[in-house]
Amino acid sequence: MEAPSPSEAKRALVERYLRGEFAKAPAGVDVRPKQPDSAAAESRESVTPVQTAGSEPPFFFLHGHVARGEFFYFPLARRLGRDRPFYAVEPYRFEGLPVPPPFISIAAAHLKSLRAVSPEGPYSLGGWCNGALLAYEMARQLHDEGQVVEQLVLMNPVYLRYPAWHRFVRWAIIRLGKAAGVGEDKQLEFYLWLRNCLRFLVHVVAYVRSADYRRSTGFDGFGQDDYPGIYNWTAMDYMPSGPYIGKTAIIWSGSQPYRQGWRKAEKSQAVEVHVLPGRHLYDSLDALAERLRRCLLGS
Repeated sequence: MEAPSPSEAKRALVERYLRGEFAKAPAGVDVRPKQPDSAAAESRESVTPVQTAGSEPPFFFLHGHVARGEFFYFPLARRLGRDRPFYAVEPYRFEGLPVPPPFISIAAAHLKSLRAVSPEGPYSLGGWCNGALLAYEMARQLHDEGQVVEQLVLMNPVYLRYPAWHRFVRWAIIRLGKAAGVGEDKQLEFYLWLRNCLRFLVHVVAYVRSADYRRSTGFDGFGQDDYPGIYNWTAMDYMPSGPYIGKTAIIWSGSQPYRQGWRKAEKSQAVEVHVLPGRHLYDSLDALAERLRRCLLGS
């Protein structure tokens, strides 16, 4: 397991946190990122230890934000208390890959880095947005291996099964690409180009119509920098081999649109469903952290 060297922005944010410019962590909380060793410099999966002290089972959190994960996992770790070790499972690094690996392989790679921290369970896993779906597949794989997963917490998870029209677009691009003799890398490039054309159109409309949007929003993430687009390409092909039957909590925001595929899972007696106010839980971090704490405690 290896954590890539933090970017300058990440270093600056951690330093600000340690200087107390953010709300201070409780005594005993270790928020210093572990520095990587050079032997594992090429790993695409990594774990950032946010808090290593505590007697409770460690909580592994998949945030799905390539550049801004610290804004979410520091506050969550602080509010869970000093007795809960907290590790941020960083997004899989797609840089330099012509095509992403299968979704289940990405989950297995994250499990490799998780086991480097904690070789045996019990485990507590959680994920936000696209990180939630990966956490779900990781829990499935751990359960199949006979490991104990005490709690799985999914926060506004993306589709468990992507809508048919999403999958049709992917299927059509692949079929047309094969017919034209185009490789998988070019098929992915075309999908990202199409996706970003649509994103840019939405961006332009919002930019013209809203002064607040013009002041607050930039536009980036084209091509191989488009982590959500690459993630979607591989996640659209994901089909769980069976349902996860362990203890699960699903936390939704009131305006959450990504319920497709989860409604059937929510009917299980092992699944608790919670709804919090706000939009995608960004504006209710305190309420989310408190609900997450209660879920991990089983209360």
